[in-house]
Amino acid sequence: MSRKIAFRGQDIFRIMINRLPWHIGTEDLFSHFRPYGPIQNAYVPFDKTTGFHKGYGFITFSNFRSAEKALLQEHILGNKKLRVTTALKRK
Repeated sequence: MSRKIAFRGQDIFRIMINRLPWHIGTEDLFSHFRPYGPIQNAYVPFDKTTGFHKGYGFITFSNFRSAEKALLQEHILGNKKLRVTTALKRK
């Protein structure tokens, strides 16, 4: 499988992870992506009303190569296939 990696040259190498199982939290996400390289930050936003996460999260790697390795792999966490893409900055 071939994917286009679109963030070379940026200072931040952030990926977005969609389709997170309901029981997965920030630490689980961090642990899953740690083998791909050094991580600066992991974040799973939670809904203040329901107390559940919103079904997605973010990982910020320290370098391009780590983010690229993570993007090029299929990821299954909690028996669910995750959708991993580059995280685009909001305007």
